[in-house]
Amino acid sequence: VQDATDLNGAVDAVVSIAPAPDNCPQKNNDILGVGSSSAYDAIYRWEATVCLPPGNAKVGYTGGAIDDYVQPFFNNVSSAPPNTVAFGVTGPLPSMPAPPAGSNLAFHFAPLTSSAVVLAYLMYDRNGAQITSLTLTPDLIAQIVLGEIPNWNTDQQILALNPSVVNFPSRILAYYRAESSAMTYVETSWLAANAPNSWAFNSGGTNPTNVPLGASTIFPSAHAGSFATGVTGADNLGFKVATYAPLDELDQGAVGFMDSSTAAFYGLPTVQIQRPDGSVVAATTTSITQAINDDTLQSDGTLSINFANADPQAYPLSMPTYMLVPSDAIAASQGASLQKFLLYAVQAGQQNEPAGYAPLPGKLASVSLQAAAHIPTQTPANPPPTPSAVSSPATVRTGPLPSPTLRLHAFPASHPGSSSSRPAPSACPQNTPATTNACAAVHTVVSPTGQRFSASGDWAAGSMVVPGVIAIAALLLTAGVLLWFLGVRRRLRLLEKLQ
Repeated sequence: VQDATDLNGAVDAVVSIAPAPDNCPQKNNDILGVGSSSAYDAIYRWEATVCLPPGNAKVGYTGGAIDDYVQPFFNNVSSAPPNTVAFGVTGPLPSMPAPPAGSNLAFHFAPLTSSAVVLAYLMYDRNGAQITSLTLTPDLIAQIVLGEIPNWNTDQQILALNPSVVNFPSRILAYYRAESSAMTYVETSWLAANAPNSWAFNSGGTNPTNVPLGASTIFPSAHAGSFATGVTGADNLGFKVATYAPLDELDQGAVGFMDSSTAAFYGLPTVQIQRPDGSVVAATTTSITQAINDDTLQSDGTLSINFANADPQAYPLSMPTYMLVPSDAIAASQGASLQKFLLYAVQAGQQNEPAGYAPLPGKLASVSLQAAAHIPTQTPANPPPTPSAVSSPATVRTGPLPSPTLRLHAFPASHPGSSSSRPAPSACPQNTPATTNACAAVHTVVSPTGQRFSASGDWAAGSMVVPGVIAIAALLLTAGVLLWFLGVRRRLRLLEKLQ
């Protein structure tokens, strides 16, 4: 058993401290964004770069109650600063986000990050050594995430695929995302395409049949066994697996599907997938990029993911994210900041990503550059020139979305063995109704008279609270002095009469 407090045999490690966006010169965010957790780590790192010269653009970003929930973007893209939600970020979904019915907002999808959905794990063999190499088939993975194989030592196929493991823990607990997310959609789509017989449930009755579970943004918890547990929040799931503390770590372990950037942040190993032809593929920068290249680019700038990808060089669970970029509605000053951020993100920023991401292939970066050219940065009389290298992605305008509330993810400080802390979201407040100005509470306080002022001391446009308070205080002070003076004169007159 490993003892994290025993420093005998420890080695020195170089720890570097990266800049944080909270240390930027600007006091307030220029623009805010909301959406997918898969892009969070990359955006956080980019924020700390673009806020410095020559960019000088301070960006705030947070996830929504639903992981890819971007409704605040549709509601607040035209709001006055500092409440402008200038962009949303989403992953692949069965139906991509669209503005509410009746909205005339025009926007483009701009590919932003490239990662993968991986099955990460934490477990030790009976000799106390951490297991860091693990191979499974799609059918085994389907049964494991449904909690149907808690004891891997009794499964001959798992043992045959992993001969180097000296006795698995006797009980493996599987974690899954409890809320709707694009990550779950990728996971379930891949399982439905590659393990249809195992990714199913028994109908019961007199003539029981296997009913396919299919693809969904929500994990089918009703058909999961007692050894599968739901966890809300992408980072919370990663933290659960990384800090799993069983009563006996030689007898218990944990697994869970998560974004490859989350697994990398927590230092978790990930499962290699064996294909039907016997080839094995791991999630690496090269294999993630190959899968993205194999996916089909659509006219709106998004990818049609090939979940049945048989390319032996491709890791098949692609997890691209897309920035929703406005081509109208946003003020020119906020548009300029957004354009700077997007141009950095899809060019130099692709070489400045945390572990777990792969650089965007050229075909996706080109789409994003084209989308950036449509962001309003000047007055309508002087629109920005449109590059001609790539055909313009289609403008999207229709389709309603539900309206849950925003939720600020509570990120744990760190996990044992980590040399860094996970950054806290920096844009929107907790439990802000999506039907209101989603991020206003971060920056403004509402007075009893309904007037607003910034929590940092900057008064909102049109506010007269401070001048009014000063005037009233001056009047009260003057009145007090006058009354005191009159009181003194009255007492002097009384003394004169008594004399």
